[in-house]
Amino acid sequence: MSKKKKVAKREVQMDPGLEELDPIEILIEDFEKFNDIERSFQQISEIDHLAERIKILVDFSRYLTDSGFFTEAKIFASLIEDNYEDSEALAECARVYFGHKEFGKCIEMNKKALLLNSERPEQIQSDMGLALMKNGNLEEAIVLLESTIKDNPGLIDAYINLAL
Repeated sequence: MSKKKKVAKREVQMDPGLEELDPIEILIEDFEKFNDIERSFQQISEIDHLAERIKILVDFSRYLTDSGFFTEAKIFASLIEDNYEDSEALAECARVYFGHKEFGKCIEMNKKALLLNSERPEQIQSDMGLALMKNGNLEEAIVLLESTIKDNPGLIDAYINLAL
């Protein structure tokens, strides 16, 4: 006997035993079954609570890159970029673009994320400093990373990025 469970306002048939899965696990199962990134994005977009939606967007994006779905991750990042103005979501887009060696796009996403008053601006500045460096903007990268270290001397990533 199968059970029904709502995922992003859409009823799906669940296998017995899957009722304990969290929304990201259900989304991953659906993606692995249908391999449809736009379907996954739509399911996430239908989640009512914005904070939960953003967390799932970021978690799903990380699942895509961690699992080797790099092309899908880039498509997913472009969907996020076109539809969301959230610092964490845009910082995740920056991470994906960095992985694709699209440093200009990574820098652009990090700048947008910083303008939206991120809860972790030092980390975004550190990441942007590395992207600036990779993009050939060494002086700007050094100034940004040194400033980040001055404002947050405990941020190890900034020291590492400056050392690179």
